[in-house]
Amino acid sequence: GTDFPLDAALMLQEEMKAAFASHEFQEALGALHWATKDLKIAERNKQYRELLLEVQKLIVPRYGFEGTQKGMSLMLMAFQALGYNDDPTVDANTQAMNVLISMDVAGNALAERAAKEQARTSAALKPWEEVPWEVKKVEAP
Repeated sequence: GTDFPLDAALMLQEEMKAAFASHEFQEALGALHWATKDLKIAERNKQYRELLLEVQKLIVPRYGFEGTQKGMSLMLMAFQALGYNDDPTVDANTQAMNVLISMDVAGNALAERAAKEQARTSAALKPWEEVPWEVKKVEAP
């Protein structure tokens, strides 16, 4: 037996997926996309890994891994060494997570939400447009 059975690996993935899917994380990831788009790739990747680790460090220690970059590397190595990456459910979870942690996807979604919000706000009636015309009509003396 191993200290990291497949059902634990799957639970870890489910927790990560839920955390990465959260509105809060998606907003932060989208913001990072725009804030770092002009940086050198190494610096951008560093900030990206730091953001991911903010989520990961809350989850992986419960499964016996340090909440550090090193702990994350060891976790990925364990998945590989134990053959879990060949499991169809693990693979599907990994694919889903790759979309959830895509800076491009989150950045574009953030921009779309901002544009929709902008359109909604500008489409809102001005206070004076909400007043029915009859009320504004001044009676002739």
